[in-house]
Amino acid sequence: MRSMTAYTYLRKKKGEFSIEIIIKSLNSKYLDIAISHLPPEKILLERKIRELLERNFARGRIEIFIFIKSPLSGLPFLNQKVLRKYYSQIKEASQQLRLKEEMSINNLITLPGVITLKGERRTQDRWILATIKEAIEKTKKFRIRQGKILRRKILQYIKKLEDILKKLKKIKDKAKEKDVSKEDIQEEITLISFYLKRLKHALFLKRNIPVGKKIDFLVQEILRELNASLSKIKEVRLASLIIEAKNFTERIRQQAQNIE
Repeated sequence: MRSMTAYTYLRKKKGEFSIEIIIKSLNSKYLDIAISHLPPEKILLERKIRELLERNFARGRIEIFIFIKSPLSGLPFLNQKVLRKYYSQIKEASQQLRLKEEMSINNLITLPGVITLKGERRTQDRWILATIKEAIEKTKKFRIRQGKILRRKILQYIKKLEDILKKLKKIKDKAKEKDVSKEDIQEEITLISFYLKRLKHALFLKRNIPVGKKIDFLVQEILRELNASLSKIKEVRLASLIIEAKNFTERIRQQAQNIE
């Protein structure tokens, strides 16, 4: 089980070439990736970086900041493939929008990725990606550590709920109400016990697969059964216990919002 909250800083140096990477991981219902400070000459790496992040994270907002320092060495290289791609897209957009086409080579060569420094570019790109992979692994380990903390908290709340269920059963068995049918919550108690078992099972899955949505679903079902129980109960002690159970269930839901 992994948390969605994490922070990683990694700095690497290779000769005169250095890279600093910061990864911030925050809560989000879906996977939301933001890549910042990637130098213009490395803009073509963005797709590969995004693919790396998508393969390693299922949920959360992932913000990655990449700071690269490299000496201005090597020969200028005109990437004609990128240049033609820019030209064709601009020409197509101009025709669709019926705009006057005004393009010059001076404008095109200033676009990201058109002119780069030939030489160690491919070697540097591989090294950059390898460093990003290392930062991603650190982030995953951070999320696993935070996930263990969340698991301990949730287990404490589950124990509280199980204790409340025992009290509910004990009081219900002893109580002798006039209208028993309206206050029979045995079905709800059985379902809540079942959902709690499934919840504990999800917390201890050996594989680090995303379980946040599953936990959130189980918590909603528990709350639904508690609300159904509360609508049937007139006895004050039972009602107080159910309200207390709802409070602990809400705490589990708060923690579940931070689980991948």
